[in-house]
Order: sequence, then C-alpha cells, then structure tokens
Amino acid sequence: MILEQLKQAGYRITKPRKAVIALLEENDDMDAKQIYRTLRERGQDVDVATVYRVLDLLFRLGIVHRSNFTQQHAHFGFVKAVHMICRRCGKIDEKEVDSKILLDKMKDVLGDFSAQDVSVEVYGYCKTCSRSADGNV
Repeated sequence: MILEQLKQAGYRITKPRKAVIALLEENDDMDAKQIYRTLRERGQDVDVATVYRVLDLLFRLGIVHRSNFTQQHAHFGFVKAVHMICRRCGKIDEKEVDSKILLDKMKDVLGDFSAQDVSVEVYGYCKTCSRSADGNV
C-alpha cells in the first residue's frame, strides 16, 4: 500500500525506499540513525544521507509522522497513535487511532488548509505522577 502511494505520487520504488519502509513496518518508532544502523546490520548498502532523504520524502507525502519527544532527535513512524508524554517522569504512553478520523474531526478547525499528516502529542501527568505524595503536580 505504501509503495503504491509512492508510485501514485510519481516516485520510483528504489531499494533504499523499500528497505526503510519495510523496517518501519516492523518497528515504526525509530530515528534515522537507528534505521541506518539496522539496515547496515542487515546487509543493506545504504548511507545515512539516503535514509534521511527517504524519511523526508515519506514525511512530505504524509506517509510517516515525525515526533520530537526528546528534543534531541526525531523519531519516525506511521501515523496511528496519540502519544501521551508525562512532564514529570517522561513516560510515553500510546493509544492507537486512525489519523484520517482525526483529520475528519478537525475539518472545521482546519478550514481551507490541506492537511496531509497529523501527529498528536499530549503533555501532562501519568497516573502515577498525578497521584504524587504531596498532591502537587
């Protein structure tokens, strides 16, 4: 399906593109360097710049989302979840969603804006941290 989206958008299906997509289908919460290292370990002849270019293309086409949970480096994955990040302990919880449903529900807010991707990161406090002993959050 993803390869078909690339074809329909006029892009060739190259070995690096196929490899990055296949890896993201296995584990869709990876940063570019993790993807690069894993592909190299599996014997793929790909350089890190190519991985970044493939990820950028997939992001621009709305196929993957980019999350900057740590502010150090971006993680990439297929849009399918809401990420809840605890401000106190840093725990990240994930709930599955359909990005098309989210975009449909946001039509009134988006107006004439042509949204192609949605990434939902909700910041607050996890159950454990919200029940802290002192009662202060």
